[in-house]
Amino acid sequence: MKAVNLYVLSKLATIDSELGPIYEKALTNREKKAELEPRELKPIETIVSNLEELIDLDTTHSYNISCYDNWFYSFSIPQISKEIDLLKIGKIGHEQVIINIELKSQPIPEEEIKYQLIQNQYYLSHISDKIYSFTFVAQKEKGNLYALDSTNHLKTSSFKELLDILSQVKRPITENIESLFKPEEYLISPLNEPEKFLEDKYYLTNHQKEIKRRINGGLVQRQKTLWGITGEPGTGKTLLLYDIAKNLSKQYKVCMIHSGPLSQGHKRLNELMIKSHIPINIINVNSLSKNLFNTYDIICIDETQRLSEKVLDCILESYNNQTVCACIFSYDFEQVLLKTEKLSNNPKRLRQLPNFFEEKLTDSIRSNKEVFSFIKHMMDLKVPRWTKSLDYSNIDILYATTAKEANHLVAIYQNKGYEFITLTNDSNALSSYEVIGQEFSKVVVKMDKTFSYNEDGRLQGEEHPEYFSTKLIYQNITRAREKLCIIVLENLNLFEKLLKLKVNYKRRVLFVCDESLTHSLMVKYIIKDLLRKTNLSSQFFIDFQLAYSKNFDDYRIKQKLTDYGIYHESGAEKQNFKKDYKLYDDILVMNQASLEKIKTKPKDKVKCLLDFTSHPGDILDVDPTVDSFDEDFDTAYRQIFEGCQAFFEKYGD
Repeated sequence: MKAVNLYVLSKLATIDSELGPIYEKALTNREKKAELEPRELKPIETIVSNLEELIDLDTTHSYNISCYDNWFYSFSIPQISKEIDLLKIGKIGHEQVIINIELKSQPIPEEEIKYQLIQNQYYLSHISDKIYSFTFVAQKEKGNLYALDSTNHLKTSSFKELLDILSQVKRPITENIESLFKPEEYLISPLNEPEKFLEDKYYLTNHQKEIKRRINGGLVQRQKTLWGITGEPGTGKTLLLYDIAKNLSKQYKVCMIHSGPLSQGHKRLNELMIKSHIPINIINVNSLSKNLFNTYDIICIDETQRLSEKVLDCILESYNNQTVCACIFSYDFEQVLLKTEKLSNNPKRLRQLPNFFEEKLTDSIRSNKEVFSFIKHMMDLKVPRWTKSLDYSNIDILYATTAKEANHLVAIYQNKGYEFITLTNDSNALSSYEVIGQEFSKVVVKMDKTFSYNEDGRLQGEEHPEYFSTKLIYQNITRAREKLCIIVLENLNLFEKLLKLKVNYKRRVLFVCDESLTHSLMVKYIIKDLLRKTNLSSQFFIDFQLAYSKNFDDYRIKQKLTDYGIYHESGAEKQNFKKDYKLYDDILVMNQASLEKIKTKPKDKVKCLLDFTSHPGDILDVDPTVDSFDEDFDTAYRQIFEGCQAFFEKYGD
């Protein structure tokens, strides 16, 4: 994202409502267009007007119009979508400083102003300790400016105070503000950072807050008292469940049931809550008994998909006979690890209850988008990729030829602070069962010969009588919040696919049509049309070896391409030279005769285009000089299009 000039920004209100967001996107270089409303831009106009008045009255020339420069507007902190209205980051002397201005189009309570500014300071403090926090309320002609003082008390401020600060700022940051915010510094887990959790040093997204509001509202009214929270790994289920439990503990006694073994984080959180007199007790599912429910008002269950049928029956019985007044379940059915858990299907059982209400979290907030993207594509190679290449520098893919070598690599990464997680119990590492609900900044895992990809491009593991190995590895790698290392042991096929995914490898494809001038033109422009209309260019490098003749009349062919809505270049075609076949993964020809002429290794990378369809054979040659040209062209066009479609469906998205 780029910083903008405040004066230029203030004029957006005068731009057409449809053109305004496009103009703003061009100024800020943000990924998505901002939703602009005149009432949101009015405060900026008033701020500029107030600053302009002071600059005009200044006879000492202490102030100048540079105060308008280098503001980040409506910036959302990565992962959590926490929005900050105006930010300026630069130097005063040798110290990095931040100026934050929040914009309000109408008056709000001063306590809300103070709370928002203090919350902003928490997230901005990772960049600098020196933060100047302001809120501008656009009421009356000049509006009111508030600021936090050095003791975080809210005071009435002035534009002279603001301008005095701005006039001292040098060397401001002008772009790429996102790089200053690291998710691990403001995304916490109650189990890995219990102190921060109890001190409220964390953030809920707007979606999490809305779900929390609905659940709390239902419980207070005693109308909706059986709830479920679901979502994929990294969407913040555990944090939201624990936050709701902490809030409810102000009025109720709460029992938190964890479906796996209690980690050190669970035990530490329990200790801290006892010291702080917070009436929440975290217990392992194995400690559960009917008598236990008599001492609690509300039951919260984390990782419900892992409960046995007997335990779920026990919990629901305590709810039905009103031993407890409410239950809140958190789960993700895709994270069942054992086959018995899949058969039980606890989420389905809960959804069949008449008085059950479910909320779904959708956005990943835990891992950065690069780690999240890599895992998503690693589990299914055919998931559509981002059109813009992602930086996978936080993902390491290593190869080991022996178990001893793999263990040595694990030790190296453990020394770097990586958490080693295994599929099953290991005295020297955490297992999939022990890390349920937890997260770590850096994770290292091993994958061996038991893993492979099926014909559909999905990761699969060897069949096991008790557990799903692909679910276990998914559980382990989704614990990573910042960095991930995968050590592949004696499995070159798996290593190749993961390595190519990491470097964003593009499959190199050569279309050879040097036997037919007509095929050359058709293939060239049909493929280019496909590349324009899809995201195939992010997955494939396409090249051509085409026939050429400067005397060839291509008018009728290009006219037919126009009829099909396919763009083509006007004028004479350029000569095309023979390619180095060794550079390509696939060489596609139009007929058997061409296939037999191409000499390269391995031979099986040369194929006829129609061999990828259900009717293999030669593509019909087309002669523009014969009466049947139109009919022949239509047939060849259909064959080429079907062949290309079948090929790209097999190897692409």
